[in-house]
Amino acid sequence: SGFPEAEWVYFRIRAINVDGKETISPIRKLSHSAPAGPVAIFPNPATSTFFIRQDGINGEGFFRLTTISGNTVLEGVLHHSGTEIDISRLPPGIYLVTAIDPNGHSTIPAKLVKSP
Repeated sequence: SGFPEAEWVYFRIRAINVDGKETISPIRKLSHSAPAGPVAIFPNPATSTFFIRQDGINGEGFFRLTTISGNTVLEGVLHHSGTEIDISRLPPGIYLVTAIDPNGHSTIPAKLVKSP
């Protein structure tokens, strides 16, 4: 693959525009590891609790539960074996669940319906 066996790869981009002027970007960091698999949530719809699990995760990650408008209502640790989340105090509605693996990769948000 051309990358060293390391968790992070650091890089800069050197660009030359049509006038010959050279610019160099700030140093960026990119995770060398592949993102974990998608997030699974069940039951869905849920009334008081739901389970979240992310395939391929090693160690502990994080989860974020947001409203459709993007307001964070819950955050916490996501265990590799799965995590039970208490949503009994949240109003009924549609929420988005995002998992972040230990390497900082985010999943595409999954839709969760909270029933009364």
